[in-house]
Amino acid sequence: MKNLILIGMLLLLVSSITVAQTSGSSSQSTELDLSSKDLKKIPKEVFDMKDLKTLDLSNNNLNELPSEIENLRNLRVLDLRGNNIYYLPFELNRLKFLKEIYLDYDYWHNNLDVIKEVTRARIILK
Repeated sequence: MKNLILIGMLLLLVSSITVAQTSGSSSQSTELDLSSKDLKKIPKEVFDMKDLKTLDLSNNNLNELPSEIENLRNLRVLDLRGNNIYYLPFELNRLKFLKEIYLDYDYWHNNLDVIKEVTRARIILK
């Protein structure tokens, strides 16, 4: 119920948000697609979505990934491509389930050592 309230709040902030929640016999998957919404900041309500597993923030106008990202303890996939993010917070290291981070090749291919200091997730540059 709490997630439904948070999703409702997000819908008021950003139009055309895609939230997918599927249940299977063994696990539950929650995805939030905030891609191409012209966001300059990530809505703070996103960081209250504790069950979030996939967060797509691609193709926005984000300049930073806030330290509150650490609140998304179950996050597995994070897509940051198409933004102006040139710094990743150390708090990413606290996301033990994070498996993949999508980043822009143009900037990050020369900075892989920086990323590896912050996360053990697989880095996918496109």
